[in-house]
This record gives sequence, structure tokens and C-alpha cells, in this order.
Amino acid sequence: MYDVDAEKQQLTDRLSAAESNLLGQEEALHRVERERNKLTDQINRLERQLTSQETARMELQVAITLSFFTVSFL
Repeated sequence: MYDVDAEKQQLTDRLSAAESNLLGQEEALHRVERERNKLTDQINRLERQLTSQETARMELQVAITLSFFTVSFL
């Protein structure tokens, strides 16, 4: 004989397992998103540092060039 209650329990168990799995996947997704945000922030900081260092290098090159021309004309 067909047991409706047993099938209902099986479906309830499967649904609970699927919900639990989904929650685990959502938590993993949030962890990955947080890590991605941290890495993006780190990349942005490094890019700003690089830009600052490149600017300082160019300013130094200009200062050296100007001092060279100043010494040359003395």
C-alpha cells in the first residue's frame, strides 16, 4: 500500500537538506565576496602607491634635469 506520510516525510527531509545546502552556499558566497572586496581594496591601494611613486620619480627626474642645466650654464 502507498504510504503518503512516508513520502511526505521524504520530501520534507529532501527540502530541509536542499535549504541547508542553499544556506551553506550563500554563506560561502558571502565569504568569497568579502575576500574579493578585500583584494580589490588592496589592489586599489597598491595602484595609488604606484601612481604616487611614479609621480615622485618624474618629479625627481625633472629636478635632476633642471639641476644639470643649471650646472651646465654656470
